[in-house]
Amino acid sequence: MFHQVSVLFAYKPDKGPRDAALKWTTSFYKRAMPGIEICIGEDSSRNFNRSKALNRAAKQSKGKILVIADLDVFYDPAILKQSIKLLKKHAWVVPFSQVINLSEKNTKRIYESKAAWPLQAKIQHAKVREYSKWTGKLNIVPREAFKKVGGLDERFSGWGCEDTAFALALNAICGPYKRLDHSIYHLWHPRVGPKGNPNFDNNMKLLERYKQADSKESMRRLIGNRK
Repeated sequence: MFHQVSVLFAYKPDKGPRDAALKWTTSFYKRAMPGIEICIGEDSSRNFNRSKALNRAAKQSKGKILVIADLDVFYDPAILKQSIKLLKKHAWVVPFSQVINLSEKNTKRIYESKAAWPLQAKIQHAKVREYSKWTGKLNIVPREAFKKVGGLDERFSGWGCEDTAFALALNAICGPYKRLDHSIYHLWHPRVGPKGNPNFDNNMKLLERYKQADSKESMRRLIGNRK
């Protein structure tokens, strides 16, 4: 089932949490979802551009279905199988509504365990966050839909907003997503947020333009003006 699926990761080497997450998560996909294609897009700019990295990963990919995933996220492979089937009826899928945020201690246990499903490490006292109002972290998108919206907007630089803009573009051009009531796991890392991102105000202004694009035609114009 996974032979026509490509998972896209955005990555910036750091000799720390990102590298540790990438090593474990790629091993997890290979073992838990045999046949899946793993595509890693890098961006080493000072103000990390996730959109640019994911677009680079997409150019490497060959699958008809794209899994746009944060590299610090993993989940029951059955969730992906269900999502793939739902693409026959829905434009794209957001396959979860809750995020299980793992502590530093739990994450260390996982990194020391075999990357497999079911998990080999024992999880204790994890915090669960409701995520039904957001669309980031994990999206299942047909390649044709990704192409129709031109991938992610690379004008978003640094933390924030690019995932919401991408969702708005997909909804407008391809149709609304299907939300599933599942949980995914989020590996611990030092918090990254808008503080310290010199481009965050520009990101917010650009996102507002996506929110104002209230028709397929206006969204197409906005996408067409990216460059």
